Amino acid sequence: MLSTVGMGTLAFLGATEGNETIPTTIWLFLQSLCLDIAYLSFQTIFFERFIACFKIKGNVRFFIITIDFVGYLGTLGLLLFKEFCASHIDWTSFYNHMSLYIGVACCFAFIASLVYMIHVRNRKQGPLPEKAEEAEIEETEKENTIYLTTTAI
Repeated sequence: MLSTVGMGTLAFLGATEGNETIPTTIWLFLQSLCLDIAYLSFQTIFFERFIACFKIKGNVRFFIITIDFVGYLGTLGLLLFKEFCASHIDWTSFYNHMSLYIGVACCFAFIASLVYMIHVRNRKQGPLPEKAEEAEIEETEKENTIYLTTTAI
C-alpha cells in the first residue's frame, strides 16, 4: 500500500506541471521521496511477501539485483528515447509527463498484484473459518434430520 501511495503522489506531482504554488526544491524533494518510498517498500515488503506466498526457496537478494538491473536499463532506455525520439520536448515537460504515466501505471500494477496475491492465498487456504463453521452446522443439521415416509397400505 505504501508503494501505491508513493507512486500516486508521484503521479499527482507530475500532473501539477507548471503549478507555481510549490517551490521547486520542495517539489523535487517530494518527487525523490515518493520514488524512494515506492522503491524501498516494494523491494523489502513486496519481495518478502512474494517469496512467502509462493514458497520459493531462497532470499530476496536475487529479486533486488534483478529489479536494480531493470531499473538501470529503464533509465538508459528513457534517456535514449528522449534524446533520439523526443528531442523537441523540453526536459521539464518530459519528466512531468513520464512521472504521471509511470505513477499511474505503477499504481494499477501494485493494486493488481495485491489482488492476485490475496486471491492465491485464499485459494490455498480454503474457506474462511466462519464459512467452515457454517458448513459444519449445515452438515450436522442434515445428519439430525429425520425423514418420515409413509407408504400406502
